Amino acid sequence: MIPARIVNRLLVQGVIKGRTLWFHLDTGSSGLVLSVNAARSLGFATAAGGKLTTDLDVGTLHARGAVFEILDYRVRDGKDDVSGIIGAPFFRSNVVTLDFPRGLVIVYPRGSPLGPSPGSPVPLAVERGVPHVRVTWGGEPARLLLDVGSAYTFLFPSRAARIPEARPAPGPALDPVSLGIGRAPVRVRQFSAPPIRIADAELRLATVLVPDEVPLGLRDDDGIFGRDACRGFAITLDYTHGIAYFR
Repeated sequence: MIPARIVNRLLVQGVIKGRTLWFHLDTGSSGLVLSVNAARSLGFATAAGGKLTTDLDVGTLHARGAVFEILDYRVRDGKDDVSGIIGAPFFRSNVVTLDFPRGLVIVYPRGSPLGPSPGSPVPLAVERGVPHVRVTWGGEPARLLLDVGSAYTFLFPSRAARIPEARPAPGPALDPVSLGIGRAPVRVRQFSAPPIRIADAELRLATVLVPDEVPLGLRDDDGIFGRDACRGFAITLDYTHGIAYFR
């Protein structure tokens, strides 16, 4: 187990130059991010938009020469500043269980036997560093970006138009939402959520968000499986073998 907590975001502790920092653990990020403020506090003279190479410890794991992108990233989670993001390099290098109900992050060496099955297997396609899973949504097959960095589950407009149960939900207009760091916010509407079938579980959310437009990099997907959908699962991600286990 590595030092972690799941309150709003999924956070893990990392150590750079002997200093302990909180990082957002994010399957939807293809790399590593360090905020400008954190970089400066560590004594690095690096501006936003640059890159930084340094050693990183996460629990007992040691990454020599980890490459961070420096961004003007300003996030707080409860009382703590979040210093950056740990994404795809962490998941490529390990088999990782994200146990949302128990608030645990468990790491196995890549390729190691997992013992008894950690859950029901679901094919996992890792493209451009980020994972995608196949589910049944509203009775139809759907491909979703598995993004624990997204607070919400999204159903994209082209898919919503083909699901009879997906209809606008009553309520006030919502503030625009960004579908990824660095992307411009887009207008979203709340829709009633058709059942999502993943592995041997049927997931019933009250509502999902439907954006008015979908960024270019997400147009091969039917939506995003976000943290609100993950909350009931322990999810084990094995990028090497292309399998996710849902328990």
